[in-house]
Amino acid sequence: MVMLDNFGEFLKGHFTILSTAVRTTPLKNLGGVTRTLRIYGDSSDFLWNDTNAVGAKGDFGQVGKGTTGATRQDVNIETVFPDSPENAKQVSLAGGYNSGLGKITVQTDITPTGGAGAVTEFCKINNMNPQDTNTFEPFTLTRDIISPPASFIIGETISASLEVLIWVFKN
Repeated sequence: MVMLDNFGEFLKGHFTILSTAVRTTPLKNLGGVTRTLRIYGDSSDFLWNDTNAVGAKGDFGQVGKGTTGATRQDVNIETVFPDSPENAKQVSLAGGYNSGLGKITVQTDITPTGGAGAVTEFCKINNMNPQDTNTFEPFTLTRDIISPPASFIIGETISASLEVLIWVFKN
């Protein structure tokens, strides 16, 4: 899994000592446009969200057929499938945390109806609300190349799972 620059900025915002009441961080949306997201604010506007924003909040996954290695600067899936629903972002299932293993897991399931193929890439995408647009937009946090490719046929569910291990070690 390649944690993209977006993921690093996202985490940095949460682990930075506050010097002001409002903290923002830049993330690039799927089109590569930098947006400013508010991390901390006052009691009416905080944690990436604005109750007056228009759009769908959420956590998504998307599969594709791109083969170029993932880089930290990626902001989107490389090559989408031609058919629906496998060419679109899919809502992720509820995530989980296993404290015994120090593992965070989130899964996205897709049941193709348009065709057969092979999955070679997976992106983890979150809809967040930039303060400069006040409308939820998707931001890619991770991108992975799947090797060997995972073949699928119509009606067969594709499950893409992202696992993050939390390590604690002593130098």
